[in-house]
Amino acid sequence: MMSDFSVSLNEDVAGLLKKRGDDMQDEAKGALRAYFEVLELAGRYMRGRFSVSEAALLCDIFRSADMDINRLKDWPDILSWDVEDTEKYEKLAEKANLNAELLEEKLSAMTPFEALWLHDRIRMFWRQTGNDEKVTEVLTQLFKCGE
Repeated sequence: MMSDFSVSLNEDVAGLLKKRGDDMQDEAKGALRAYFEVLELAGRYMRGRFSVSEAALLCDIFRSADMDINRLKDWPDILSWDVEDTEKYEKLAEKANLNAELLEEKLSAMTPFEALWLHDRIRMFWRQTGNDEKVTEVLTQLFKCGE
């Protein structure tokens, strides 16, 4: 157990935790546990949704994406629109021999929680890949490709 771990919270998050109870530490632990459970559940529904090539393309497109959590309900459409815009100007899907329209449809059909999972997976990918030898393995594992 990591009892020495501490996190600074912005006023908005601290206010939300305070509304839930007097013991902000317990509330924060519960909220984080719930967040990771939501990601795990969404991941179960996402098994096999993307090919390794599609996952790689999404990681490339959204490498530095800063998604506004206040617009979570719109994330599936925002992701789809961003792929459409990227394809319009950079033709990344075409270069990867992928169908951009199909990928856009997959993104817009996601629930907000699946989009949250996807965003988390992309962030995890960039933290875990250090060399090109591991890329396919990491993509397959993180995005549950082919399962």
